[in-house]
Amino acid sequence: MCIEASEACSVSERRTIWLTRCDPPSSPRATLLRRGVFDSINKRVSYTISQDVIGGRMERPTEDSLSREHAPIYFPVSVLKLVILSICTFGLYELYWFGENWRCEKARTNEVLRPAWRGVFAFFFCNSLLNRIKHYATQAQVPASYSSVLLTATYILLTLCYRLPDPWWLAGMCSFLPLIPVQNVINQINAKETPTADSNARLSGANWALIVIGGSMYLLGMIGIFLPR
Repeated sequence: MCIEASEACSVSERRTIWLTRCDPPSSPRATLLRRGVFDSINKRVSYTISQDVIGGRMERPTEDSLSREHAPIYFPVSVLKLVILSICTFGLYELYWFGENWRCEKARTNEVLRPAWRGVFAFFFCNSLLNRIKHYATQAQVPASYSSVLLTATYILLTLCYRLPDPWWLAGMCSFLPLIPVQNVINQINAKETPTADSNARLSGANWALIVIGGSMYLLGMIGIFLPR
């Protein structure tokens, strides 16, 4: 049996069968050896059959596929962290926020997108991103009652306030406000779809460095505006 199915036998199994031929068929040694060889062959053949599906082999999960399964649907960040970093970076963190969400959207849909450019030119792609997030939330049965058009218009107007003279440019520091309801929806989506994913609520060392640098610049700007000259 093993010689005919040579592909399923190893060299040690063939040697064991040869030894069984040297012993009488009824001897205990031959019986044990024969039983061990047949069990080994059956296990190997069963494993091979279980790996085949209609003539093709099943693919084992890779580290990339497993990481994608546990990756968040959209960019996770706590609302408090979003607010703090947006203020201390003068709105630059918001561009990063857009880019990361487009990166997650690209990974989810396998579309040909350029997340970095869509983050830099957030004015032109903000409404599209908010619509996609809202559409996915509807499919995932997560409440999302915000208006994409209204939030986009508010974000653009608040961002343009940075070009106003003192002290009106300070209104631009609130450009994160339209992103808060969207981030609340994102966090609910991630909590429901990928509960094991990191919520990104803690501040890293790089985050603290940005807070110190940006906060100092913000404080100096406030002093320069409101203190008498």
